[in-house]
Amino acid sequence: MDLASINIYLGECDRRIGSMQMQVHEKEEQIEELEEALSDLSSNKSDFIDKKSICQEPEFTSETLYGENADNVDDFREDVMKKNFVSIPEDQITEAEEAIEDKIDELREEIESLQSDIEDQEAKRDDYNEQKKELQEKELAEK
Repeated sequence: MDLASINIYLGECDRRIGSMQMQVHEKEEQIEELEEALSDLSSNKSDFIDKKSICQEPEFTSETLYGENADNVDDFREDVMKKNFVSIPEDQITEAEEAIEDKIDELREEIESLQSDIEDQEAKRDDYNEQKKELQEKELAEK
């Protein structure tokens, strides 16, 4: 292999390493954003659960609503609203949290793969640099 070819391969290795390092950085930023979203979601889930009593208010008295209408509203609260209210943090928010955690895991795996590829490219670059050094020494010895 001649010096020009080695220099081309070295440039290509450097380009690939730089590109992969940028991808790692972007994925790390995505993880940070997802972790922040996960934290916010968890906080909102706690706040939501703390507000459970809201779906049971106001309490009806004989002065505000009474009789069959009050019973219907109370039944609706117990049968529909309470179940739906509970399903939001237990089902919907939990599913969203799991989806975010899965994406974070996926991004971490991609980062590991990229870092392995970077190491491979760095090893190739080292090999090319060694070949370049040997070739330059050989050319100097011939002069």
